Amino acid sequence: MIGDPNENYEKPVFKSCLDWILSNQMAEGFWGERDCHGNPTFDSLPATLPCIIASKMWDFGHEHIEKGMLDLAWRTGLRVMLADEIKVVAHIYDQQRKILKTEELVNKYHYPPLLSYLDLLPSSYQIDQATIIDNLSADGSLFQSPAATAAAYIATGNPATLSYLFPSIHPIDEDCIKLYMVNQLQRLGLFDHFDDEIAVLSKDIYSKYNEVEASQHGLLQANVFKNSLAFEVLRLQGYKVSPRRLCGFLNNEYTLQLIEDNHEMFESTLNNLYRVTNLMFETEVELKELRSFSRRLLEKSCICSNTIDDGIMMWPRLQEWIKREILVPWMGRMDHLDHIGSGLKQTKTALFEFLDNRISCLNNMDLLRLAKENYEYRQMVYKKELTELIRWDNKGLTSHSKILFDILDNFVGEVAKKYHDQHQINVTTSLRKLWYEAIDSWLIEATWSKTGHIPSMSSYIEIGMISVAAHVMRESKDGKINSVMLYLRENQDANMEEAVDYLESILEGTKMRLLEHALITDNGVVHEDLPKSCKMLHLTAVKVFHMFYNSTNHFDLKDSLLNDINKAI
Repeated sequence: MIGDPNENYEKPVFKSCLDWILSNQMAEGFWGERDCHGNPTFDSLPATLPCIIASKMWDFGHEHIEKGMLDLAWRTGLRVMLADEIKVVAHIYDQQRKILKTEELVNKYHYPPLLSYLDLLPSSYQIDQATIIDNLSADGSLFQSPAATAAAYIATGNPATLSYLFPSIHPIDEDCIKLYMVNQLQRLGLFDHFDDEIAVLSKDIYSKYNEVEASQHGLLQANVFKNSLAFEVLRLQGYKVSPRRLCGFLNNEYTLQLIEDNHEMFESTLNNLYRVTNLMFETEVELKELRSFSRRLLEKSCICSNTIDDGIMMWPRLQEWIKREILVPWMGRMDHLDHIGSGLKQTKTALFEFLDNRISCLNNMDLLRLAKENYEYRQMVYKKELTELIRWDNKGLTSHSKILFDILDNFVGEVAKKYHDQHQINVTTSLRKLWYEAIDSWLIEATWSKTGHIPSMSSYIEIGMISVAAHVMRESKDGKINSVMLYLRENQDANMEEAVDYLESILEGTKMRLLEHALITDNGVVHEDLPKSCKMLHLTAVKVFHMFYNSTNHFDLKDSLLNDINKAI
């Protein structure tokens, strides 16, 4: 739509765009994409109208204009708009007039600002050129919108806008695409298949994440969303990243009020921010504040919102994902299992809707197929291991203890041999000592159970930490020792709620310390004696326990526990 000043504005600046219009019209006359049934998608109408207008304006492609006209569609029997729908359109125009009369171009209580829709405002609407120029970003764009920026150039002739508009094929934020792709690989449990690629990408992301920027131009939710993706990727890859940049907007009262008043426009961003706080460490107060802020607004959105497109993502089931994110803690989810069942179906129709509608260059079905094959391969391995366990025959052995001892002795020997082959170090004695401590803790717990002895809180937690804390999660039933009861016994002035809060704070602090120890390396390079894989083994073990015992007392509900086990194998 922009005329070339070198051609007396009689020819377009972006001639290649007109060539694209001529080459990409569908046989039926529309521009855009088809759905799975071959029909035009909902987005084809707003795509067709500007193509026809551009063709008419520059007086070319008359046959293309005729094919796309609505009256021709009527004559050929295509249902375009009924009389009742014309009334709806009239109502929309009436609402538009009211908005233009009551709202300011840039209003701190309205987001996105009206000026970001400059290309959609009627020609009769008077706009001061100085207002447009004052709101241009450092890259020359008007709120990161190619259409609004083009309208800004037409209105002002400001050459700075051309730096954003060239090349005529508007560049996609490639960093955001890469970040989102890595994020999806992680959510689908496919990290292990792309270790080298993700390592290279993470190094590049880290260098850009630490760049000092004078200002982050563009729409607020786009910047925050991108920062949250980068923070999550880098933290999971072991980089030492501060949450300060991610949480910077929390110190700006104007920004907080903006998000509060327009939370439905930030739903996908808030959802990602809340997810990121699952990775916070014990001393990161900013992330605790961010978690409280994002959760409060997400809960509000679940009650009063039904947004499927907030300008960043298009998720038809966004509220379902938000509710799941709030109800099921990250520690209680295994990535390769999280999308199975209801999750896999939603991933295809909701999670990847963003890719289908916003970034069409990504092949979503390949990822889904890989996720399914990855799950089935894991199932095959686990079932084979289960078969190996079932085939054990205890005939000829003196007792169950003999079976367990032989299995454990063989296991320790195999692990020690593998470690010696790789590092030329004999760790047999150390492994035996670890297992001795574990078995000794189990013996102490068994003695407490048999004799009815009630230990002190410190002894209870100390032994529970060694015995992988499985029994600490049990409810107080059938005479079983419970940490809440122990706390109340030692603190008689406390009530049940205070005891639960105290113990939850201990557990949360311990989990965050474990998470920090497991994830953080020296910016992606491991220097400690304990390999990264061993650290992740400990973290995975914790997540498995939380997955099994997240919502109910699975120790006493065998069917519920078996359902989770069958899901995994």
